[in-house]
Amino acid sequence: MECLELWAEWLECVPVWIPFGVMPGIQLVCGVILAFFAGKRYYPYLTGAGCAAGTALLAHDPRAALLFLALYGFLSAALGLLFVLPVRRRMRTLSFSETACVKARTNRAEEPRPPEQKQTAEECGLTLTHAEEVLARLSRMPLSPADKLEREALSRTVEHARCSLLGEEDRLRLNDCLAVTLKLAAKYKL
Repeated sequence: MECLELWAEWLECVPVWIPFGVMPGIQLVCGVILAFFAGKRYYPYLTGAGCAAGTALLAHDPRAALLFLALYGFLSAALGLLFVLPVRRRMRTLSFSETACVKARTNRAEEPRPPEQKQTAEECGLTLTHAEEVLARLSRMPLSPADKLEREALSRTVEHARCSLLGEEDRLRLNDCLAVTLKLAAKYKL
């Protein structure tokens, strides 16, 4: 009983500015730190502890305790909105092969090029007969709708390459198409 009386006397001696100034200040600093360092799950515990401590310090005056609860509740709700803000995500890191492809393409784009000379596919050393045979075999296979569209686009590209002069970009596009043709052939085990 004596301890409770000592506690009550001590609470009456606590200046009013401590619960109304220091406690919300601590809550503000800790809330901002937790918001920026992903401490969302610890925030309710911080709010509950601060609210309980401030109310206990003002237990001798019910009006001041109620005012403190209102102030602290508003501050906690306002700081809780910081956790709703979108968090900036890190970009996905590229694998070694993706990095190599990006570097190769940027190096290729930065190199000074001589004037473009257009050539036919046969003059470039490309034989399209094997690709046409694979595409013909794929046309006889039961393909998925997406693969059918891919096969039609590939056959149009190969026909266009056979009939026209190819620049550097056309040769790269044709090379990509031939790679996709090989992937389709491997997918359907031709």
